[in-house]
Amino acid sequence: MTKLKRQNQWLNPILMVIIAIISSSVTALMIRSQGLTLSNHQSSPVKEVSPKNTPIETVAALGRLEPSGEVIHVTVPTVLQGARVEQLFVKLGDRLKQGEIIAILHNYPQLQAALNQPIIKWLLPKPN
Repeated sequence: MTKLKRQNQWLNPILMVIIAIISSSVTALMIRSQGLTLSNHQSSPVKEVSPKNTPIETVAALGRLEPSGEVIHVTVPTVLQGARVEQLFVKLGDRLKQGEIIAILHNYPQLQAALNQPIIKWLLPKPN
């Protein structure tokens, strides 16, 4: 029994040291993690900046874009089918005004003549 008592005498201090090391390590880790979270919450004051009133020139987006106003459908009349663009006066992204000419078709002279024919007939004197 004396041998067992001697082992217990050495075992108790070793267990105490191990428990002390573990508890101090856990305490140190908790304090350190609390310090990190506190430092994350403390930030410098934010300076407010007002946005500039500059027009948007381009939009880059994925998905479907829909205009906020009215949608205008541009179609080619059946008279103009097969017509080719002779001159193009606008570029992609240009803003247009109402009545602005955007292109001239290759058959413009023939179409203009067909449009002017009734006017010419009206202007010519009528036979009595």
